[in-house]
Amino acid sequence: RNDPCPCGSGAKYKKCCIPKDEATNVIRIGAQSFLAEEEQEEEEFEEIVPQTYDELNEFIELQPWSSEQYRTIAQQLTNHLWGRYEPLEITTILTLWTAYARDYSPVINKPDVIFATMEYMMGILTGNPSITQASVAKQYGVSSASVSNRFKDMTPSLDRLFEIMLQ
Repeated sequence: RNDPCPCGSGAKYKKCCIPKDEATNVIRIGAQSFLAEEEQEEEEFEEIVPQTYDELNEFIELQPWSSEQYRTIAQQLTNHLWGRYEPLEITTILTLWTAYARDYSPVINKPDVIFATMEYMMGILTGNPSITQASVAKQYGVSSASVSNRFKDMTPSLDRLFEIMLQ
């Protein structure tokens, strides 16, 4: 309650978003919940992060989706990333997608642009220089410009996620 609000406003959570979250029965999970607990043991941390494909799907189902399309995109994104990335990395990307979908209610005409953009962000998060906008655009059959534009739209959500992870 006294931690900084995860929305990035700089205000305390109890003075900023907690009334809205309580009114809509939102329970903050993912990066915010386990990073805020400094004294939490490493073993407990591992239990919170989904480790299997089924657990990732349960994580998706627990999110407060405002649109069935956003939930479907999260499930398809998991399918695209599973087996190529670690569960924590996938959970981080799903948390980013959840925040972006919640905060901006984006219009999605081509889900492949979202998949490509999220994989590009995965490259940034994992420090993999071989994952470029051009490479993911080619992989998903979309234009590099579309990936670039969506990345610009998602940058504020990515910045907030970094702030939460660094607290």
